[in-house]
Amino acid sequence: MGRHGILVLLSQSYPFGAGETFMTAELAALSMRFDRILIQPLQGGGEARAVPDNVCVLPPIQVVEGRMRRGFHAILGLRHAWVRRDLAGATPRRTIDKFYRFVLGRAYARHPRVREWITDRKVSALYFYWGTGLADMVPHLPVGGPPVVVRLHRGDLYEERDNRSHTDFAFRARLVQRAGHLVFVSQHGLDYLSERYPTARAKSVLFRLGVAKQQPNPGSNGGPLRLLSCSNMVTVKRLHLLVDGLARCAVPVHWTHLGDGPLRSQIEERTRDLPPHVVARLLGHKPHEQVLEYYRQQPVDLFVNVSSSEGVPVSVMEALSFGVPVVATAVGGTAELIDETVGALLPPNVGPIELANVIEKLATRTDASTLRRNALERWAQRANGEECNLRFADYLWSLSNG
Repeated sequence: MGRHGILVLLSQSYPFGAGETFMTAELAALSMRFDRILIQPLQGGGEARAVPDNVCVLPPIQVVEGRMRRGFHAILGLRHAWVRRDLAGATPRRTIDKFYRFVLGRAYARHPRVREWITDRKVSALYFYWGTGLADMVPHLPVGGPPVVVRLHRGDLYEERDNRSHTDFAFRARLVQRAGHLVFVSQHGLDYLSERYPTARAKSVLFRLGVAKQQPNPGSNGGPLRLLSCSNMVTVKRLHLLVDGLARCAVPVHWTHLGDGPLRSQIEERTRDLPPHVVARLLGHKPHEQVLEYYRQQPVDLFVNVSSSEGVPVSVMEALSFGVPVVATAVGGTAELIDETVGALLPPNVGPIELANVIEKLATRTDASTLRRNALERWAQRANGEECNLRFADYLWSLSNG
């Protein structure tokens, strides 16, 4: 299969900043299917990360205040039935907030670059990596032109999570209607949106994310259980629950956490009450390569994720790629990766005592090598990044070249 056409990839900030690191491998696969890729970030600054030779990084889209003010003349846009319907019955505050998102999305859609893409026959697809942000323009895009593809993960999908603002998903029904293709990283996410918007199912496809192949982590050879977690220190990750569970463990545990965030001081305070046989190390934020290097250099017996909400956590996939058993809560698409053959799947409302019991049980199992082998097999079956990315690249290529 050769290369053909231009793909426009719309990101939050990639390749600027340190985020969205998982896009690098996907971009490499996409660059083998398209003559040229244009990356359009919403925001950014500083030096961009390296990209393949046939990828062009555009300046972040700027919607200047003057245009925003003029955009409020788009109140004439209320003649659109879909706008009136979505604003009907809203409180004055919500009406203002939603209308702001309407104006913002319309301003994105009328940006000169976007208008050029819509009419350029060489553009094979507009690929929105997230379902929010620049995807606010999707309801405003004219019918016709290149296929519109929107990928949905977690924060841009689940409307109940983290007490999200009602405006984060303003005009979602219109987005579902206008997008030609909705791509999900988990079956759970696909079913979730289809239940709320039945017309979404016919245009929805599942393409899992994945991670790179790694050399197996050997685990420890006796001694305390070496437990690892990796996440931002924010409420949704429920690290306080993990600490409370470790406080009830009767077996020796050395717990290491990679990640930082606003709850760091609270978590540090809680770790001071851990029993002497439970040792905690909070190593703070580490660049992605240093996280991988930790797995290569340090024995890890068990990875734990007790989040209250997830899409399909990259941290869990990376643990599996190193052959590390995983304990995780059954939220989002996690249950599509984790079960008792590779560790343990916890109920979403798991408590400290149940968590401690599961950790103790896994710490004393005599078939750890079987769990580790199964973890590697699960990665190969459902989280092989190279295969996942190539399949998705072929799919995008086929939309206008099939």
